[in-house]
Amino acid sequence: MQTLQSIVQQIHEQAKRIGACSLFRGDETLQELCHLLFTPQGREFVLTNLFPSIDTLRLFKPYNPENYGVYIDAGEITIYDQDAFLIGNTKATLRYTQGGYHAILMHGSQAVITAEGYSVVRIERDKKSSYKLTTTDHAKILE
Repeated sequence: MQTLQSIVQQIHEQAKRIGACSLFRGDETLQELCHLLFTPQGREFVLTNLFPSIDTLRLFKPYNPENYGVYIDAGEITIYDQDAFLIGNTKATLRYTQGGYHAILMHGSQAVITAEGYSVVRIERDKKSSYKLTTTDHAKILE
């Protein structure tokens, strides 16, 4: 099994070749790497380039990226009031009641999203992923 750092370095080398920004240095911890996925630059880069591949992302699963809001092949899950980056075989029920959040779907993930109260949810996805949306009260959706 590859070490986490060797996986990050491998991805960094590939990302540099396709134009990754300087925010990604290649020496990030898992927490830092997951944080980068939620930045505007990170979201744009991974969704525009469909990068990394699902097989590469699966290398991170043993390191528990869900601790940082990244769910890889997580099966059926429910998440409340939390940013979520859903990847692969993940079918999530996302419920937002207050505050601002990101829901990002990639590599065929699916979500049922309920936004209510005064929540604001930005939803971004690739073409292989899908979601169903329900809003109530004063909730706002940014797509």
